Formats: sequence, C-alpha cells, structure tokens
Amino acid sequence: ARLRTTRRAVRLRTAQGSPIGEVVDDDVIVVGGDAPVRAFRELEIEVADGAPEAHTTAIVARLRAAGAGAPDPTPKIVRALGPRAAEPSDLDAVPGPTQGFRDVVRDALRASVAKLVTHDAGVRRGEDAEELHQARVATRRLRAHLRTFRPLVEAPWADALRVDLQWVGTALGAVRDADVLLDRLEGRLARLPSRDHAAGERLLDLLRAQREEAREHLLVVLRSHRYAELLERLVDAARAPRLLPRADDETDEDLLRAAVRRPWNHLRNAVEALPDDPADPDLHEIRKRAKRVRYAVEVAEGAFGKPARAFARELTEIQDVLGEHQDGVVATEWLRTSAAQLEDQPTAFVAGELVALEHEAALAARQAWPRVWRRVSHKKHRHWL
Repeated sequence: ARLRTTRRAVRLRTAQGSPIGEVVDDDVIVVGGDAPVRAFRELEIEVADGAPEAHTTAIVARLRAAGAGAPDPTPKIVRALGPRAAEPSDLDAVPGPTQGFRDVVRDALRASVAKLVTHDAGVRRGEDAEELHQARVATRRLRAHLRTFRPLVEAPWADALRVDLQWVGTALGAVRDADVLLDRLEGRLARLPSRDHAAGERLLDLLRAQREEAREHLLVVLRSHRYAELLERLVDAARAPRLLPRADDETDEDLLRAAVRRPWNHLRNAVEALPDDPADPDLHEIRKRAKRVRYAVEVAEGAFGKPARAFARELTEIQDVLGEHQDGVVATEWLRTSAAQLEDQPTAFVAGELVALEHEAALAARQAWPRVWRRVSHKKHRHWL
C-alpha cells in the first residue's frame, strides 16, 4: 500500500510550562496507482514522561467530546490494506505433520518464499546487511529447490521462475558480494602498518562507490513491476507447486532419495574429474554443487532425520572451506584491477600487501579442501541414500 499523510501536531504544556505531550492529527490518503482510493483520519496523543494523568485524561475527554472515536490500535498499513490484512498470511505453515512428497516440496518452497518476503523491507531500507544476506539465500534456495525437483515439476513453469529468481539474485548478489569483500578487506587493512591505512582507505572508497552503485540498481529491480509479479507467482508456487502426476507413482522416501542422489552424483563426478591442481573456477563450481546437495539434503531431513542432518553439516564444511578460497580469489582479482585504475603508487603498494594476505588465505583453503572432501564423501554419511 502507498500512503500519503498530512500531519498536524500540537504540543501541550501545563500552565506552569511543563510538557504534557503532543496531539498528532494525521489525514491519510491510500493511493492506488496514481489515484486516491480512500482516506481516513488518525488522532494520537504522545504523552510526555511524567505528564500528570489528570491532564491527559482531561485531554482525551475533550477530544472525545469533539467527535474523536474510541481507541483503536490498528496500524495505518492494516487500515490501508483493509479486511485482507486481517486474514492469515498466504505463506503460513500448514499445521500438522508433513503428509508426503507433495507436502515436502510445498513446505520447502514456502519457507524460502516467506524468507524473501520477510526480508524485503529490510533490503529496501539498507540498514542491516543481514537482511540482504537472508534475501539472497532465499533466492538461491528457491532456484536450487526448483532444480532439485525439476524431474517432477512442470518444466516451463519451474524454468520461468528460475530465470526471474536469477535476475533478482544477481542484483542482490552484487550488493552482498561488495559487502562481504568490503568487510574482508577492512579486516585485512587493520592488520597492516598504520602508515598504510590512508592509502588503503582510498582503495576501499572505490569499493564503497561500486557498492552504492549496485544498491541503486537493486532498488530499481525491487521497485519494478516484474519483481512484484514474481512475488505473486512465488506465493502461488509455495501454496500449490505444479507437480507432475508421476510424483504420485513412487513412495515418498524413494522420491526424496532420488532428489538428493541426483545432485550428489553430479558433485561426486565433478570432483573425480578434477585434475591434481584444479583451476580456481573449477573449485568454485565444486562449491556451488556442494551447496545444491546441501539444500536438497536439508529438504529431506524430515524424512531421514539424524543421518541427513550429519550429511548436511559435512556439506557445509566443504562449502565453507571452498567459500574461503573463492573469497580470496575474488578479493585478489578486485585488488589487482582497482589498483591499476587508481594509478597511485602508495595505493598500489597497499593493494600488493593485501593481495599477499588474500593469496595466503586462498592457498590455505586450497590445501585444506581435499581433507574435508574425504570426510564428506565417506559412506557413513550416505547409507540412507
């Protein structure tokens, strides 16, 4: 809802000048498109600390005598939305135990759509980086779920959702990646000698500007009709996923096993195909595949319990160690490119110092990941598959 509020405020004091509070009189117009659709008036008394109760009681009595209605704590946004605002959320969890495979798919989509909607306002405000992170995770999970269940859902429907989710996710990711990189490099810069900090800050100012540009683009995306329509489609998907009839041909556990086994086999085959000294992009691809498996395993946790949870934890480890490697690679590339743009000798020197730290971190992660992979790939975690 879009509201236009005209506010009039009157401050009240006792005869001796002590504050009683403020009477706030709001005329609110609810705008639909470009035209007003309805209006309401809201009167509120903001009582000052220590204001005499007799005075506030007298003020309320005067306002009621002048025509003010009974107290009503309904928020403006709920008034604006009307009766629909009092209905249960479209994304409320269905009470009771999960009944079968269809319920598992629905609940997986519902949880991620709810996460995206919940953090939407926080992303727009831009005051908490965690809001952005959670929204991006939601788009990633949704894309992964639609991919995991692709053999059992209507392909054109799922593919169209995945395309638009990737569009939103790319815009979220540009800001989130800048946040992660900035936080990482600020920590690295703090480890350098203090005489290098000024040049380092000039370098990071470039990243801050890039981050702001990415955020402006993100806001354009979030304010678009395409995004609003996507949210409606996602809510519909969460309430009634378009599963194929053959989703009812096998037992629920067999369907869930197959949903996990497919991405797991893809991950295992990709690891086996790696050379002894894999390229950085190859390791990044392994991380993405591990994340897809983890998301699928987490969906199956309700059916397979403790073994699935243990497997998900191991997959998180491989994702984390390869994430550290990728962060080091990305930071190194950004530092090289940015130092060349600035053409400033002190800044280039600091960039070199930071590159050395990032190279060290990436190398440590590269050396650690095979050991983590051996734990992940151990058969004890996969007997339920």
